[in-house]
Amino acid sequence: MKIILFLLLITPVILNAQKANAEPGFYDLNGNFICNDCSVIEICNKRGYKHTNIFVSKKNRYAVVIFEKITNKPLFVNVQKSSDVKNVLKDFRGRNYYHDISFFMDLEDMIKKHILIDGFLIASLGKPGAVFETSDGNLKVQSYDYPKLGLTVYFANSIAVRYLRREI
Repeated sequence: MKIILFLLLITPVILNAQKANAEPGFYDLNGNFICNDCSVIEICNKRGYKHTNIFVSKKNRYAVVIFEKITNKPLFVNVQKSSDVKNVLKDFRGRNYYHDISFFMDLEDMIKKHILIDGFLIASLGKPGAVFETSDGNLKVQSYDYPKLGLTVYFANSIAVRYLRREI
């Protein structure tokens, strides 16, 4: 009788663990199930993620990585099962984001929304190769040059206002 009671108690736990491993949905980077009936926006809001974008795997069209713009930091994934997490992250890391059009589109989007600040750019890309500064009264204008990326970003009072892309 004790064995039957034990099996009745433990069976739902085992089934739920198996279901989570095989269930399509959102997973963290370690393969832990987040949810399947929620949206990217809900997860981002709940976890405090801002400025995100989505990478669609070329090897598995049903797998996506949600990542932070400019930093290229993966945040969580949407896959068919938890065992797919490592492969989709490998695919994500195998691309060259900083030389891809999506990087420049993310940059442009953040500039248009006036949410790209100089400190975030430095924290994301590192110290610029050169910084030029001028001021006109209350307006302080700086340009940060990243030669390896072929990128110069212009800031007015620490907020990005435009960028220049060069062929490298």
